This record gives sequence, C-alpha cells and structure tokens, in this order.
Amino acid sequence: MSAIAPMSLPSGFSPFDAIKREGERGEFWTGRQMQPLMDYLRWEDFAVVIEKAKGSLALVQGDEAAEHHFGKSRSDGGRWGNQRIEDYDLTRFGAYLTAMAGDDTKEAVAQARVYFAVRARQAEVQASATPKVPSSFAEALELAAAQARELEQAQAALAEAAPKIEAHDNLIQYGANRTVGEVAKELSTPERNIMVSELRRLIVHEWKWAFVKTRECGSAQYTPYAHKTDYLALGEEKYPHETRPDCWHATMRITPKGREAIRRKLDRENAPQALPLRAVVPSPSADEISTMIRRGA
Repeated sequence: MSAIAPMSLPSGFSPFDAIKREGERGEFWTGRQMQPLMDYLRWEDFAVVIEKAKGSLALVQGDEAAEHHFGKSRSDGGRWGNQRIEDYDLTRFGAYLTAMAGDDTKEAVAQARVYFAVRARQAEVQASATPKVPSSFAEALELAAAQARELEQAQAALAEAAPKIEAHDNLIQYGANRTVGEVAKELSTPERNIMVSELRRLIVHEWKWAFVKTRECGSAQYTPYAHKTDYLALGEEKYPHETRPDCWHATMRITPKGREAIRRKLDRENAPQALPLRAVVPSPSADEISTMIRRGA
C-alpha cells in the first residue's frame, strides 16, 4: 500500500502538509493520520514505532521533553467511527523522530524523513533569520566559545545516551529475548566462563533445541524446533554483504524461559559428581585368620 503523493495534490505539496494541524504549542501531526502515509497497515505496529522514538528522546532529554513532543491524545475512530481511540499529537520534532524510527525498507518512510528534515531545516533558518551580530571581536570570540561548548555538551549527551538508546531499541524490537552471545556473557561467572560457540553447540547438537542450515549467502541459519519455540525465537535483522546488500538473517534469540532452562542445565552439568559407594567388607575373625595362615593365604 502506498499513500504517498496522491495525484490530486498540487506540485510541491506533500500529504503531510494536508494533515498538519495548529494548536497551542504550534503545528503538530496526529499519529493516526501519519500511519497510512508511512505505509503501516496496523495501528499497533505504528504505535510501536512512535513509542520507540519517544523512549529514545526520553533517554536523551528526559521524560518532560518526550511528553511534550509525543503527547498522548484521543481521536474519533473505531469500527463505526463513533469511538474515542488512542492517538498521539506529535510536534514537528516528534514526527521527525517517528519517521527516523520507521521501517528502513519502506519508501513511504524515506519520504517522510525527507519531508520532516526539510521542515526542520526551514524552521531553523526562519529562527536564525535575525541572528545576534557581535559588536566587537571579544563578543565574537565569546559567541564562538559558547557555541563550541553547546556542541560539545550535545555530543557528550548523545555519546552517554547511546548505550541506553540501543538497549531501549532492542527492548522495543525484541522484548526480553537475548542473543546467544548475550546469554553466554550473562551466565558466565569467574569460576565458569561460557564460550558463545560452546553454548551454541549445546543448543543445536546436544540438547537438540534447534537445527542449522546454510543460507544462500553462505552464513549459518539457526532455527528452533517447533517444540522449543518457547525457549528460542527468531528476529530478522539486515546484514549487508558486498555481493548481497539486502540480505536478511533471522537471528536466533533466547527467551527468558529458555535462559532459565539453560541455567538449570549448566548447573546440573557442573555440579560435583558423587563418588560411587564401596562395598563394606567385615573384618575377618581370629578363627578365619588362623585358617588363612594354615592354607598359606
């Protein structure tokens, strides 16, 4: 489905212009109206994209900023059009972050990114149309230093928040599921270092939770057996190769239930083995000793 650039729109006019609204905080877009323009069929899927963008902003600028740019609202809808359903009021910046968090494979998402990037740049140009002009060389140096400090602070904040943003994105996309490498690191202790290759060997070859086959690109594809899907899950991720730029791999991930099962198995396999019991032989009596001596035992 593609709802971008209807033929009835005048040249240079975007459908995002048509759904733009004005409110107390300035221009904004609703999530429900942006959903079809970004080629999402289900609201549930698009709401995940909005929450991903909102969560990433909260990690960088705080919850207050996230609520400002991603305000929750209600709109008319439902099966008969007479219900108040969940929605979001997105500022220009909120809509831009939503476009950036969208599916990279959708052309409509790419067009949305271009639209909001252009609108953001236009707003910056308008805001700086009458910049403060330093009246002396000292003021110019002070202004340059202040701008340099602001840039350094912004870069430092982004660098500090990068791991949190990545973790948040993974949580949104994969929930509590973890890769084999993450589980190996999680379950390793100073006394027991679990190698990724060894854990993968146990899962595939010894415990028989999954099977492996070779993909067209030559990489190994691990797939859980049907009766172990509560232990293992697949998440598609894009791995560009030199010869196959659009190659997608279904990465095997371990669910919380699977991690607990692995923990129990490893604990049992590493538990100290009990020594076998020896038969208790009673000591011989004096008469038995005398008999053994006479026989030359």
